[in-house]
Amino acid sequence: MEKMRRPALPCPQVMWMPRHCTPSPGPWAELPVGILAKILWRINPDTDLTNFTSVCKAWRAAAADDLLPLKHQMPWLLLTEEDYPGSGGGHTRSFYSLSEDKIHELPLPEACATGVGSRTAGS
Repeated sequence: MEKMRRPALPCPQVMWMPRHCTPSPGPWAELPVGILAKILWRINPDTDLTNFTSVCKAWRAAAADDLLPLKHQMPWLLLTEEDYPGSGGGHTRSFYSLSEDKIHELPLPEACATGVGSRTAGS
C-alpha cells in the first residue's frame, strides 16, 4: 500500500483564490488622502516606498502626487576639489546623490565667485 503524502500548505503570504473570482480592493483603497499623507510622511522612501506603492492603485497614485511630499528625501552631498577633482571647475559645483549613486554638476556662479581659498559649509 502506497503512503499518501500530505498536501503542502500554501505560503501564508499568498492567498489562494479560484480563477473565476476577482480580488476586491478592500478598505485600504478607501483611506482618506489625509491619512495616506501621514503614512507617506512617516515612511523611509529608500526602503518602504516600493511596499507602499504595491498596496493598491490609490496608494500608488498618492505616492506619485507632488502635493504629498516625502519626509526623508536623501540630501545631496557637496563634493570638494579633494574629493572629486572635477568639482568647482568654472561656475559649477559637484554634488553626490546617495539614493541615485550619481554625481550631479550644478551651475552655481554665486558660490564659485567667492574667491580663492573660500570655503562652503552647510548642514
